[in-house]
Amino acid sequence: NDVTQSLELVQDSVIQTREKLKQSTEEHNRKRQARRDAAAKKAAEQAKAKAMKPWTREELSALAKGVKKYPPGGGNRWDAIATFVNGLCHQGDEEEENRRNREECIEAYNTAATQGPTAIVAPAAAAAPASSSSPA
Repeated sequence: NDVTQSLELVQDSVIQTREKLKQSTEEHNRKRQARRDAAAKKAAEQAKAKAMKPWTREELSALAKGVKKYPPGGGNRWDAIATFVNGLCHQGDEEEENRRNREECIEAYNTAATQGPTAIVAPAAAAAPASSSSPA
């Protein structure tokens, strides 16, 4: 009987330990998934904010120069154009969020080609006069 009782106690202890481990694992997995979801949401928000960032006239000018400098058919053309734009417009800019990537350059080029450059330029820059002459 003592052996049977001891065996039952051990079995109960094993069952309780397994249940605690299962609960702990489930909680850990829920927290991990919540962290992943939060990171994915943050990345999506950052991508959306970056995609919505209007282009400056300086950036558009650099994009046009880059498109001429790197004609179609070259390897990694849009990566080179993005590097060119960032080199002219964001040379000392350490923050990655201010720099333009290949996808943004492609989208800006296509939008400017179909809708005109004012469709993507920043409102303040679009309202600025094109000439640089000073008033008399």
